[in-house]
Amino acid sequence: MDEIAERDAALPGAQDEAHREIGTRLAAAARRIEQVRAASEASGNVVQFRMERYLEALESDAIDAHSRLTAISDVRSYDGKILRREIAAIESGVAVAEAKLDAARAAERDDHRGEADAEIRAQKIEARGIRAVFEGTFGTKGHASESATSEEHPADD
Repeated sequence: MDEIAERDAALPGAQDEAHREIGTRLAAAARRIEQVRAASEASGNVVQFRMERYLEALESDAIDAHSRLTAISDVRSYDGKILRREIAAIESGVAVAEAKLDAARAAERDDHRGEADAEIRAQKIEARGIRAVFEGTFGTKGHASESATSEEHPADD
């Protein structure tokens, strides 16, 4: 993961601004994954064990995305669009992992309310991430944001 973070905007073959932008987003996500890993390790074995499955999957996805980014010559191509969608999913996954870390820490302190709040936050983040990936893939931004508004502010009965 350090390899991704070190290459921030200096990817081989980064001919244009769009390529550098994607590389920068991916590097930022990789740094956040490392921060969550370090925080989970510092929190103890139980928290680290609970976080491991989230972090391993995110690291694997980030490494795969980095490999594909270095192989794509035109990020405006179909493959580039797919990669952008996958990076958005990684960014969302990192935010979910951060909330899961808060939940694991709260559980370790026997703070049931804090654990539940963090789990709810993780679910909301995950839903927003799915919506963002869907909007980016299918271009349905208006419809998705209308449903998000109705979910967040249901009509009074």
